[in-house]
Amino acid sequence: MDAKMDDTLFHNHSIDVSQYWRAVTRNKWAIIAFAIVMSLVVSLFVFAITPLYQSSTTLLIETERNNVMSIEEVYGLDSSRRGYYLTQYEILRSRQIAERVVKRLSLTTHPLFDYEQLAKNQSGIASSLSSIKKSIKTAIPFIPEPVTITLTDTEKQQHKLDFAIAKLQANLTINPVFHTYVVVIEFVSEDPVLAATISDTFANVYIENYLEAKLEMTAKATTWLNTSLAGLKNNLTQSEQTLNAFYEKEKLVNIDGVIGLASEELQR
Repeated sequence: MDAKMDDTLFHNHSIDVSQYWRAVTRNKWAIIAFAIVMSLVVSLFVFAITPLYQSSTTLLIETERNNVMSIEEVYGLDSSRRGYYLTQYEILRSRQIAERVVKRLSLTTHPLFDYEQLAKNQSGIASSLSSIKKSIKTAIPFIPEPVTITLTDTEKQQHKLDFAIAKLQANLTINPVFHTYVVVIEFVSEDPVLAATISDTFANVYIENYLEAKLEMTAKATTWLNTSLAGLKNNLTQSEQTLNAFYEKEKLVNIDGVIGLASEELQR
């Protein structure tokens, strides 16, 4: 009795492969057509994707070490150096460096960074979307029209500069390497040559900015020292004149001897 029940259950749950094969054979042309259509759609989508290239530049940030080590440096707790590298990292990410790179490479006129040229050279899909939006706005009259603002030439140039800087920073990545003084500058672009040029220019502009800052600090220190020395020299001259007048008034020594003595001391 149990054996008969097992045979019945086995036959009830058996898979009829020939039935599925007949269904596939009956709809083979529809399946083939669906596969061809999906292959064409995927191929068109893949060919429509713009390839992106990434370029990286490695930068070593060093600082001048002091001759005398502090107790923090002995135990590896030099917070001042950590603060220095964090400061340099933020300077690399700053708008000032990005703006200098944009101006040096004239990116405001480059097709990938000029919003006017981007609008003209937009793809067919983007053009279709723009035309659909215009058609919808025309068909629905109660949608308010955007207010047009007339910009001066100076404002247009500034707007182009801001757009180029924003796009440059959006495609830029600056990654400090953990436990090192190395920073990796990466830039992604549709143009491989431009990507390499921008990443290298970023490093060069940062180095030039660092050297200019040091020269500016040195010039300010030199100016301050020269001003201080001039003031000290004037004070010395006035003090000498006051001393000579005092000796002459009190008739303590000969004024010529005092002047000669002061001159010899200054020459030493």
